[in-house]
Amino acid sequence: HPTALIAMAEQSQATVRLTARTKVAYGEELFVCGSAASLGSWDLSHAALMQCKQDGDAWTLVTSLPCGVRVELKLVTKQQGGLAKWHGIGSGGDDNLVLETSLGRAGAKSSHFHSLEGLPFPIEVQDLTAEEAEAEAGATSGGQSHQETPGQAIAVRAPGGGAQPAGYGPPAQVAPAMSAEVQAAAMLAAHAGSAGHAVTYTTTTTTT
Repeated sequence: HPTALIAMAEQSQATVRLTARTKVAYGEELFVCGSAASLGSWDLSHAALMQCKQDGDAWTLVTSLPCGVRVELKLVTKQQGGLAKWHGIGSGGDDNLVLETSLGRAGAKSSHFHSLEGLPFPIEVQDLTAEEAEAEAGATSGGQSHQETPGQAIAVRAPGGGAQPAGYGPPAQVAPAMSAEVQAAAMLAAHAGSAGHAVTYTTTTTTT
């Protein structure tokens, strides 16, 4: 039943805490921008703002992501004037970090990054319980620049996008809005994730 599937998709969320350790210049902020809706769907104006802790070099973000999926992302330092620098992995820092989220059930493998080689500073991910997530939400209420909507699908970059110059983000072209069929597939995938199956989103974009 479509209504039941939507409800299951909304419940199949993993709440994670990302912690990056780096010092930035005075007035700069650190964001996470990526393929998930809660990370801006590669739109920097909707990226998730990390919160700086008192020691000055620990930046954290608590966010919800679909269970059992691979999310691509980069970290972005942004100056007050709007100039942004993208931080990725690989020899030139051009590649996206890949975060595989937990299946959201007891005994499942925890959320983890596939590789951090080439990232100029360390970052780690930690799964949170419902109680921990609620406590974090109360402590950082209003601190994030983008509020995530549970159950939204992963945005995928359009095929054919090439590597960017070092320090910059994903290709300017991204996949168009998902069709109803793809959205339904995403909800079914979230249901499969809650049943204990890892899911990777794949889409096909046709240009006329």
